[in-house]
Parts: sequence; C-alpha cells; structure tokens
Amino acid sequence: MGIFRYVATGLAAVTALSAPVQASAASSDLQRAEKLQQLDVLLMVSSLRCRQAGSDFTTAYDHFSEVYATELSEARSVLEADYARRFGTNSVSFAVDRLNTRVASTYGEGHPAFDCAELGEATRALASHSVPGGLDDAADHLLTTELALVDLAGDY
Repeated sequence: MGIFRYVATGLAAVTALSAPVQASAASSDLQRAEKLQQLDVLLMVSSLRCRQAGSDFTTAYDHFSEVYATELSEARSVLEADYARRFGTNSVSFAVDRLNTRVASTYGEGHPAFDCAELGEATRALASHSVPGGLDDAADHLLTTELALVDLAGDY
C-alpha cells in the first residue's frame, strides 16, 4: 500500500505542476492568435489605404493571404474558441469584428512608423517567405500597440 500512495502522490504532484504550464501555453496560443489576426488586418487595411495613395500592394497582400491561409485560419479558430468561452457562442462574430475594427481604426489613417512603401515591402517579403521568423516576428515588428480583446472586454 505504501508504493501505491507514493505513486498517487507523485501523479498528483505532476498534475498540479502541469496545470500552470498548460494554462501558460493556452495563453501564449491566444496571444499569438490575436497578434496574427491583427497583422492580417493591418496589412489588409494598409494595402487598401495605400492603393488609394498610389502605392498599391494589394496583389502582394492577396498573395500573403494565400501563402498563410492555413496559419491565419488556425489563429482565427483559436480566437473564436476563446471568445466563445468568454463571451458566449452568440457573440463570437461580434467579438472578432470588434477586434478587427479596433485594428482597422488604429492603422486606417496610416502606420505611425512605416510608410506605404515599407509596408508593401514587408508584405511582399512575407508573401515570398523571405522574412526570418515569419509571421510572429513580422507581427512583433509591425504592430505598434497591443490591441488584445482582453482589453476591450470591459466595453461589453
């Protein structure tokens, strides 16, 4: 009976220790998903705005969207699952739209640090897979503020 108690205690300790790791991983996945969603919206809004300003990189954005379709779709699925858990299944689309609108509003008048030519160059580099670190590094470099929906939840 002593061995059983020892094994049970060990399993309980491992379970207790793994819970924070799992929670941390889930939080990290959500943060990544929010960043990738924001990056996608930033590039889309910028491509449309810059086209009007004479620096058209909509074709590069379309190619970027095709190249990263799976990764962007997975990020959106992570967001939707989290938003369904937090806000209810009926509010998922609203919550995603709210995040997208916030990002579009933030960058709709232009990026504070990059002009259209630089954003176009970044989009073309991403679309051709020539950015070391890919989407995560690009998001860290291009996004100027953290617009996580967590910050917006108080507005519900």
